[in-house]
Amino acid sequence: MNLPKMPKQLQPMNMDEIVRQFAMQGESPKAGKLEGQTWCGQGGDFLEWHGCHFLGCRFVGSKMQRNYFSDVIFENCDLSNVDWREANFFRVLFQNCKMVGANFAELSAHHVEWRQCNLQYANLNDGIFQEVSWIDSSLKQVGFCNCHLKKTTFTNCSLAESELLATSLQDIDLRSCDIQGIQLSGPELKGAIVDVFQAADLARFLGLVVK
Repeated sequence: MNLPKMPKQLQPMNMDEIVRQFAMQGESPKAGKLEGQTWCGQGGDFLEWHGCHFLGCRFVGSKMQRNYFSDVIFENCDLSNVDWREANFFRVLFQNCKMVGANFAELSAHHVEWRQCNLQYANLNDGIFQEVSWIDSSLKQVGFCNCHLKKTTFTNCSLAESELLATSLQDIDLRSCDIQGIQLSGPELKGAIVDVFQAADLARFLGLVVK
């Protein structure tokens, strides 16, 4: 996995001004730092973010679709209930971010890492995830249906009560994760890596009764 390659110098930026400039001139932000800002607005579709660092920002309930993020860091940010559908993440790091109820449907994520993040109730349905990892994060009750997972890792995460219908878990190691109450139909489990206790719990999806 390749982590974000950040520019040596970042210029302070303002979210309202970024959205305004993009609407008027089509200019996308590059090599910028947004710190401690709150933006809960709507708009900025098709924005491209390159080499930007979001630190302690709040985007609760904001709406912007089909944004492209490359070499970007989100640190200590609150993205709860955002509607950022069809986003594209390339070399992006989320560190200690709150993303409860976020809508990231149809997300395309390549070389992305979530560390110590809370994504409970988030919508990740119909996403493409390649060379991504979740570490020490909560994915409880997340919508993970019809997703494509390739070279994806979960380490010390909770997937409790999450829905993974039509999402293949081939070669996915779940042994360090909480998967109690996980929702799927059965075929998704082919090739998944679990421990003996998890296997006993998952046997119900295969029509087995373990005594």
